[in-house]
Amino acid sequence: MLEAIEQFGRGLRGPSPYEMSGPFLQKRKEKVLDGFKEHKEAWELIGCSIMTDAWIDRKGRGVMNLVVHSAHGVLFLDSVDCSGDRKDDKYIFDLVDRYIEEIGEQHVVQVVTDNASVNTTTTRLLTGKRPSIFWNGCTAHCLDLMLEDIGKLRTVEETIASARQVIVFLYAHTRVLDLMRNFLKKDLVCSGVTRFATAYLNLKSLLDGQKELMQLFKSDEIEELGYLKQAKGNKANKVVS
Repeated sequence: MLEAIEQFGRGLRGPSPYEMSGPFLQKRKEKVLDGFKEHKEAWELIGCSIMTDAWIDRKGRGVMNLVVHSAHGVLFLDSVDCSGDRKDDKYIFDLVDRYIEEIGEQHVVQVVTDNASVNTTTTRLLTGKRPSIFWNGCTAHCLDLMLEDIGKLRTVEETIASARQVIVFLYAHTRVLDLMRNFLKKDLVCSGVTRFATAYLNLKSLLDGQKELMQLFKSDEIEELGYLKQAKGNKANKVVS
């Protein structure tokens, strides 16, 4: 597009505000709606799943997203600002049930939510009205809760805390970080979907680089920097040793 504008030259007239908010916007809307057709055909042929995701945005507003998943892919349905509403089981059920009605009950196989208690109690309302539709908890969220509970075990909690001391020390000083990258040929910190998953990914990363880390902390280069004599460096050194 930019190359076409350049070739046309300075005489190119841009679209007016009316064209952008009127005809152009309408054409774009029609194109988006046309893209729904293949999704809806997949829903009618083999069924679909309605999925919800509740979260809080940067302004502190409670938001619930609803999407439809099928063999053709994922289609965004709606994003609802529920900040001023009481998000009990009836509220969530009414919201989901509205879209089941819109899609067609005969096309919906299941509803997938996270494992919050309010979502669990909503199951009874769905089963009572639409017994042919399953209500399932999100597997990823379930695993995340398991990781959180495992992290509360004393031995695991202490291990994660020790690993965090090493990582904080290595990433707190640019010269130490540069030295670490020279020894490991990679970064240690791994970002997961959630902070609980991140903790275990970082443990795996430390374990994979165990040999190189021990060489790093025994090296003359890091000794010359003097950081190992400081409190954080001393603690990290003991953990690695």
